[in-house]
Amino acid sequence: MSLRVRLVLTVTSTVLLMCGCAAEKEESTDSAPVTPGSSKSMEQAIKEVQQMRREMTAALEQAFGPPRWGLAPDFQPVLERAGCPDDSSEDGAEVAGLPTWSTATVYPESHWRDAADRVAKIGRKYGFDRVRTVVDRPGDLEIDGRAPDGGQYVFGFGDSAILQITTGCYVWKDKPQGLVRDSRS
Repeated sequence: MSLRVRLVLTVTSTVLLMCGCAAEKEESTDSAPVTPGSSKSMEQAIKEVQQMRREMTAALEQAFGPPRWGLAPDFQPVLERAGCPDDSSEDGAEVAGLPTWSTATVYPESHWRDAADRVAKIGRKYGFDRVRTVVDRPGDLEIDGRAPDGGQYVFGFGDSAILQITTGCYVWKDKPQGLVRDSRS
């Protein structure tokens, strides 16, 4: 993986975790921060975005064949956790970022827009209905999708393909101590 790609992945991961909740609140009036009594726990939110990731990567593999998606080099199979920067979030609420997934090779550039459309369609099914194209130029395509709860995904192609997903702000039902492993299943 090139130094440029590593830098982009690191910066994007940091920005997603630090700004996910607050950025959504600024951009949308229908944003729904966690409130006392919210019915969804962090555990449920994580399971949902893991399922969304499985569906996204399976759809891409079914439509375009290899390359196979998996944990990006230099990433551990653990969730990144951070407190929510939004003052209206419930005490103890956090965001969780799934580890970045990537492919060793990329699909032909002629398939990139179709691949992005497939990812966006699945994202909408999970409530990530605010989709925008961040970059669209030869050799580089990136989209992101945002959910009303502050969750966000980033999907794109360049030297490699990436998929990053962050939950919105939620409270753990049983707050774990230490690292939380990501699940592929």
